[in-house]
Amino acid sequence: ENQMTYIHHARHGLYNGVWLLLLAFSSFIHAIFPSLLQFHAAKGVIAIYNDMKRFSHLNKLIDESAFSKRDKNGTI
Repeated sequence: ENQMTYIHHARHGLYNGVWLLLLAFSSFIHAIFPSLLQFHAAKGVIAIYNDMKRFSHLNKLIDESAFSKRDKNGTI
């Protein structure tokens, strides 16, 4: 299904992992100082999500996830 080489997969995984750590750190900073880094973590997570939608095997996972099963009220 996935056409990534091992090296490409490792680089992509490490990149996303480091990016998520930085986003988590910025989220903690924002929690303490609400005027700083507004929407930084949210925009970063959305960017990662949109990037990962490029991969067909992840699109299948996204379609099967709870996010796609929410009703009009936002509940599962």
